[in-house]
Amino acid sequence: MVFTGTKVTGQKAHPGKSAGDYPLVTLAWPVVLPEDVETMTNLPQGKEGRRQLSELLKKRLQRLIEYGLD
Repeated sequence: MVFTGTKVTGQKAHPGKSAGDYPLVTLAWPVVLPEDVETMTNLPQGKEGRRQLSELLKKRLQRLIEYGLD
């Protein structure tokens, strides 16, 4: 997923101003990696599969947060 937004510069964005009036930054978020697809296609059925999926989603969220902090 690619996201473009205004870069934090210390000044507050004001209504009516164009996003182009502020510095823009584009990020390629690592939302779904090939390893995620591989894991999801091999999940077992039932309770164990739900547990593994929950762990995968936690790891993905952690990856996104860490990526955003860099």
